[in-house]
Amino acid sequence: MGHYLHTTNRFQLSRNHRFSFQFCDDITTLLRLIIRELLDRQHHTQRNGIDGKIHSQHLNTSLAFFINDCLSLMDRGFVFNLIKIYCKEVCSIKIQFFQIIFSNF
Repeated sequence: MGHYLHTTNRFQLSRNHRFSFQFCDDITTLLRLIIRELLDRQHHTQRNGIDGKIHSQHLNTSLAFFINDCLSLMDRGFVFNLIKIYCKEVCSIKIQFFQIIFSNF
């Protein structure tokens, strides 16, 4: 995303004009798919032991770092809406997610 902004000279634009509506909609859809996968792996953990737990932790960490990067590049209102979607759907692994996002504040 940063490379796209650099090559198209969009860093000068305000955050809410840097990316198209379609791209933001795709990011929201991607987030929902990742959350669904995260919840499936968490459920798999409860049935089959530690492997699913490790995978869900890695997936949660990667998602948190992605959202953290989005805060630097995208409209923050949009990104906080993504966080709101995450909070509504995921209960038990929020703390690690928020530690990563708010680590640079």
